[in-house]
Amino acid sequence: LRKRSNMFQPSKNIAHLVGRRPVLGNEPRHTFLHKFNGLARAVHTLQSDKDLIGHEGCVNTINFSPNGDLIVSGSDDSSVKIWSTDTGECLDTLYGHVSNVFAANFLPYRSNKEIISGGNDADIRHYDLEKKTCTVYGHHSRKVLRLTVNPIMPDCFMSCSSDGTVRMFDTRVKYNNTVYHTFDEYEHHQPVGMIFPQAYGGGTEARVGNEDGISESVVLDYSTEPGDSDGLPTLYSVDFHPFDGHRFIVSSTFGDIRLFDLRKVIDHNPRDSYVNIYRNINTSPNMNEITGCVFSKDGTEIVASVLNDYVYLLDVEKNYGEEYGIDYFAKKPKPTRRKNSDGINKKYKISKEESVKITDQKQDDDNSETSEDEFLSYKNQYKGHYSHHTIKGISFFGPNSEYIISGSDDASVYIWDKVTTKLLLILDGHDSIVNNIAVHPYKSMFASSGIDHEVKIWTSSGNMPSEEELRIRQSDIDEVVEENSTAYVDQYNATHYYSAFTRMIIEMLNAQ
Repeated sequence: LRKRSNMFQPSKNIAHLVGRRPVLGNEPRHTFLHKFNGLARAVHTLQSDKDLIGHEGCVNTINFSPNGDLIVSGSDDSSVKIWSTDTGECLDTLYGHVSNVFAANFLPYRSNKEIISGGNDADIRHYDLEKKTCTVYGHHSRKVLRLTVNPIMPDCFMSCSSDGTVRMFDTRVKYNNTVYHTFDEYEHHQPVGMIFPQAYGGGTEARVGNEDGISESVVLDYSTEPGDSDGLPTLYSVDFHPFDGHRFIVSSTFGDIRLFDLRKVIDHNPRDSYVNIYRNINTSPNMNEITGCVFSKDGTEIVASVLNDYVYLLDVEKNYGEEYGIDYFAKKPKPTRRKNSDGINKKYKISKEESVKITDQKQDDDNSETSEDEFLSYKNQYKGHYSHHTIKGISFFGPNSEYIISGSDDASVYIWDKVTTKLLLILDGHDSIVNNIAVHPYKSMFASSGIDHEVKIWTSSGNMPSEEELRIRQSDIDEVVEENSTAYVDQYNATHYYSAFTRMIIEMLNAQ
């Protein structure tokens, strides 16, 4: 077995070391520099370690167990698999879903013996590997896309779905529309009627159209949100705050991330209940849906993956709507006021004295006007990857979330420095689009998956590259970024005109 490295333990980060340097006293300079450079080495020496081979379809979800010893995955082949992190061996395969599996995770404090999963069949399954039983929650009417476990109540988890609802389940509670199976009873797939394709929201024939039937597990219902033609916006991602069991974030087809507090939810209404909202107000929410969002390890930041756009870093506590009077639900949100030193709101005006960032000119939604000044309603932006074709997750990396990792349409994995926004590394190895990233809880290791049928494990190994090797690597990165930038502009224009044409046709049909 490999000796466990201390470089990725969460006790010391760069800021901590820098802050302590004046009082390190007799600590030799080379010792300090070794610790300081440990994180950089962990990133720059990442390489493919092993492939987990066994699925027969796209691998849509991956997660490490709380202790990092195991990995759980879910696939288009309808199965959930459990793997050994060290050997890559498939230890168990769980059945029951009858369509694509989009979410799978371990329940903590269960000795890695309990798994939850959700899929295109709209079912959520709770597998108990010791009792060899499975509880099936039939509450959603359309595909289930994400599951997140409450950090202080490990019996409770949340789900989000294309039926527009966020739901919460307690494994100790007996719910209606819940079925209990032994493993033997569902070892072979049982017909459940027609399953709708995932492109149409998934779900079973029996449940689609009966979205109002199950209310006991509902936390939020986005179908009450105005502005969606069929009343069922897709909720792509939900994530609990890492150590606050009340706060959670949700991203959706509305192109925003909303922060909620379970104690402040009003009548399941997402418009009346959110405590903060995050979005780049210079993009179109209809074209730039947020497909993935997660908290940093300390819960102070959020990273978001945006379709047809870039990756964004957001400050959890920064409330642009309240501070600058931004109406995020307006057709073209913009700041209307700011707070002066006395905390009194007054009319907003961009000036050199104000701490407002200015970016280059960019076309607005109708493609007919340009703005010389843009108000930035986010903390950082990360460019270089290509994300237009699939739903992508996103992840922080490092003991204190020092880096950001994303998959890309070009079959690569991209890693940025969170603070400088510099693209540090592009990892190749997949045969097709990479959608999912899962980070080991304490090692310099992560897993990736996507359209191909394998899960790849990446670990830090070897010596730090030389300055010349880093220079050559950066030159290659710049070339890839330029290619993706050109593809991005072409895709943006195609998507923009397609969207405008679609809106025109819908308006014509509605007028008849």
